[in-house]
Amino acid sequence: FLESNVICIVLFLTYIRYIFLLKYSWFSHIFIVKMALILLSFPLGMWLMYQNREFLQFSDSELPDGLLHLMRSDKPEVELVSIINYIRAEYILVVTGAFLANVALFFRLLMSVWRGINRGSV
Repeated sequence: FLESNVICIVLFLTYIRYIFLLKYSWFSHIFIVKMALILLSFPLGMWLMYQNREFLQFSDSELPDGLLHLMRSDKPEVELVSIINYIRAEYILVVTGAFLANVALFFRLLMSVWRGINRGSV
């Protein structure tokens, strides 16, 4: 889940930046790029939901046992449980944030395309 976590962090930060600063981005006046991002937002949202479901299934069944064997046994049980809870909360936060940013960017790009066609602005 490391690769999907890194991808979700990058998507989350990049999409949040584009939501608020689209006017200053490199593709603000390029219609094709905005339409491509609009069309890619649905499959990307499905992939994010799939990754979230897969991680939740993994964390419910295998995460505690798998991490307890990988970590050193000299740490107390309470510390290991808190690390497991942190990993689970961080992944869920990032995937959910990336999904919500994906939805918000979809509408922001749609509004930008509409403005570009009707008023000539971003």
